[in-house]
Order: sequence, then C-alpha cells, then structure tokens
Amino acid sequence: MKESGKFILILKATEDKRLRYITARRLALLWPEIPFAKWKAKVDEGETIILMRSDNIVDFDRFKRQLDEVGAPTEIVEQKSIGGAAVF
Repeated sequence: MKESGKFILILKATEDKRLRYITARRLALLWPEIPFAKWKAKVDEGETIILMRSDNIVDFDRFKRQLDEVGAPTEIVEQKSIGGAAVF
C-alpha cells in the first residue's frame, strides 16, 4: 500500500511583526520552492495552506520543532493518505 502525505499548515494572525518575519524566513528555508515574499504575505494575512509533503522534509517532528523553536504562530497537522483513506 503506497503512503503519501501532506501538511496542513495553519498560519495564525499575530501583531508581532518580528515574529511574522522570522516565521516567513523559516518557512522559506523549509520550502524554498515558495519565495520568501509569498511566505511573508501569507504569514501577514494569516492563512491555512495545504502543502504536499516535500522531499526535503522527511521528519515531521523535526519540522514542527524548527517552527516551535522560533515561537512561530502556526499549527501544523500532518495528513497521511494510505490506500485512499486520510489519516490525521
């Protein structure tokens, strides 16, 4: 059975400009295919984003820790799809 997955990334609105900047920088490093300016706009607005699992992110816990380290205003859910069924 083939397993695939995606991340559901919820960017929460925050007044802290510095934290929004740091969060956008960290996300741009984790997902370099999305330019920093786009991440910054998304973080500034507060938005829910569905991201396909990236090859450079193989460890969900490590990814979550990297955002938690900077106090990023995010909530992250890893959704796996196994044989057509979604598993959270």
